Amino acid sequence: MAFYALKNHLTTETAILGLGQGLEAPFTNWIRAIPWSVAVPTPLPLVVEENGRLLPFYENPIPVMKESLLNVVRYSGVNNIDDYEVEIFNPFDERVYDDYRAINVIGAIEAIDEELSDGENLYGSGSCFSGKFYDEIILDESKIGDLLLFRLAEKLSLIVVSDLIRNKIIEKFSEEGFYFKPLFEDDDDDYNEDDW
Repeated sequence: MAFYALKNHLTTETAILGLGQGLEAPFTNWIRAIPWSVAVPTPLPLVVEENGRLLPFYENPIPVMKESLLNVVRYSGVNNIDDYEVEIFNPFDERVYDDYRAINVIGAIEAIDEELSDGENLYGSGSCFSGKFYDEIILDESKIGDLLLFRLAEKLSLIVVSDLIRNKIIEKFSEEGFYFKPLFEDDDDDYNEDDW
């Protein structure tokens, strides 16, 4: 099975979101991959900082999905997402959007196959820090089990989706607003963002 990092594709025509008033720690950190142990104050306030077309998915400042996208993901077999009410305020036209949900992906899987992946230790051997820069990531599917969407423990900022979820999203939403970054990049791949 192929796996991809789910990314939003921002352009000069898309809106950029920011944190709304009153949203404070710990509710600004959504990459923990564990359920919240305290009540989440809802609706979570977000604000449009740069006007444009709203995307169905945003990674930042907190991960949010349009309800219709979340429904597609859930109906495709994903059951490890907690979601919370969000209100997005657009000060440019005074509109409030309430058809988005903040998503908390439950499950950080340590799935990189260190022997097959091409990586370089960032901190040298013997360091108390761990980390690698990867040119190629190969996942050990035996560690993933039947999960179709999860956070990669070695890089918690990544939401990883299986090809099944990727295909369902493209089928319902086309690729507009999304970028599915392959975890293994070919030399011919034209996506050059250096975010591993």
